[in-house]
Amino acid sequence: LAGAQSSQGAAKKAVGTLGRLTSLDKGDARAWYLLGRNMIQAGDARQAVSDPLVRALALMTQLGNEQGQGDVLHAMGVAHQRLGEYPHAIAKYGEAAAIRQKIGDRRGTAVSLKNRASVRIAMGDFADAEPDLRVAGDLYAKIGDRKGLADVANDLGALHEGRGQYARARQSYQEALRIRRDLGDEQQLAQSYDNVGYAFFLEGEQDNALAYW
Repeated sequence: LAGAQSSQGAAKKAVGTLGRLTSLDKGDARAWYLLGRNMIQAGDARQAVSDPLVRALALMTQLGNEQGQGDVLHAMGVAHQRLGEYPHAIAKYGEAAAIRQKIGDRRGTAVSLKNRASVRIAMGDFADAEPDLRVAGDLYAKIGDRKGLADVANDLGALHEGRGQYARARQSYQEALRIRRDLGDEQQLAQSYDNVGYAFFLEGEQDNALAYW
């Protein structure tokens, strides 16, 4: 039930369902993890990282479930990122990436590295963000994840933009746009049009910027 509610975007309902589940079975590691993840989606990142995700990590560790540990650590990273606690987010994403790489979870590793890079870009730490994006991009390419490749290209655009390299930023944003045109996610497509337009604006090409906007 909670899975169905979450997949329909009803995170608050899923939180209620998972709250009832964890009250019945306090030893269900995945239930605690899903409770924390849905709390983040419902806008309660502080509570998520303070209670259910801590419980989930402890149980996953006791069970020796490394995939579960990586998933929980990544969720903790997301919570800290939402809260603006960037050093904590970087640390959790790094721990998640290390575990996911160890067990051969290439997609999970790529996601954690890309998210860590996003936090570093927000902090202006472009030198450390770029290697994470390059590795994430290579992993996405190997598993054929085009959405992941588009996300990496988009973040590379933000990285170049932060460095004042507007032509390179535009090229990366255009690469993300090229991929997203085929994926059907209109929200991300709109983001890419906006980013390409803004890059043209920064280059002083207002007519091109207006066309994309």
